[in-house]
Amino acid sequence: MLIKPRCPKCYGENTFPILYGYPSPKGMEVIRRGEVELGGCEVDENAPDWKCNACGNQFRRRQGQRAFSFYIMVDWSASSKPNKGKNSIWIAIGRAGGHLFVSNVSTRDKAVRRIEQLVKGCLRYTGRVLVGFDFAFGFPDGFSEKAWPGIPGKGWEKSWKGLMAEVKDDNQVKDNGFDRFAIAAKMNERVAGGGGKSGPFWGCPVKSNWISPRKPNPFPPNLERLRVTESKMPGVQETWKLFAPGSVGSQTLVGIPRVADLRFNRFRENSEVWPFETGFTTGNKKVVFAEIWPGTVGDAVRTAPINQIRDAVQVQAMVEWCVRKDDEGKLANEFEWRSSGEPPKKSVLDEEGWILGCTPL
Repeated sequence: MLIKPRCPKCYGENTFPILYGYPSPKGMEVIRRGEVELGGCEVDENAPDWKCNACGNQFRRRQGQRAFSFYIMVDWSASSKPNKGKNSIWIAIGRAGGHLFVSNVSTRDKAVRRIEQLVKGCLRYTGRVLVGFDFAFGFPDGFSEKAWPGIPGKGWEKSWKGLMAEVKDDNQVKDNGFDRFAIAAKMNERVAGGGGKSGPFWGCPVKSNWISPRKPNPFPPNLERLRVTESKMPGVQETWKLFAPGSVGSQTLVGIPRVADLRFNRFRENSEVWPFETGFTTGNKKVVFAEIWPGTVGDAVRTAPINQIRDAVQVQAMVEWCVRKDDEGKLANEFEWRSSGEPPKKSVLDEEGWILGCTPL
């Protein structure tokens, strides 16, 4: 699938590329299908390379001043067994002016290997890589110190390294002893006592007896239900919720260790995490990991054909959103702290993180 820019004149999406030179047989075929326009044999550096089918405007796609050259978006899954299709892991990759590819993998192990391969492939070219995951990169302020008091570093480092140590044998093999609800119960006990059922993590299947199936009441003192960024995004559910429709807590528990592996092991020297290591900028390293939220492209998901898998549509739409924002020179703005004179709380940069596309209010 070709990622098309919006027309800068009418903002329409019905655009197609202009082909210069003598076309190949394959080129002639796409011309006959009306998928490209023939621009002639001579071309200069200022020649238009796209045309709008709605208003006829010919234009050049924005070049230079891009924040990134490649965009990899991941829809994660906490499935306890290998799974493809609905509610599994979907990965989309695209670049400006290039094609977009979507793949579906059955396990988290395979997903990490696939992402590593994609990033390494991108790094062979000039430019930077943005890798987005659709789960929380941090927890509400104060949690990490209670959960992992012995691990040095800022709150997000405690959480990432603590989960790397605790979430073991997560290879989705039946009867391997891995149980995310048991891990959540251990953290609950360290934070609030109560045998693991006093929160903050809650929500579990009927057969599980590790944590409370419902919201703890009262909630552990000195902990918020939502991170600051979550409170700005309507429809976002709390990270503490591990089970039932709409929950993202389980994806966070099994997802953070995987991103931590990519950051600290596989791309140790040339990657960083937004905004923990970059501040509210696009950073300087070749690879940037960021938290995304499907609600950013909710319109694309709602209008997608009913037979398309929602998770696949989300990652595809997020890549297209990033490319178009970067085409317009606006993607870097999404990484900035855009608030009227009020700086971000220390906890946002040290522990909670932020959702790409969330504008502070």
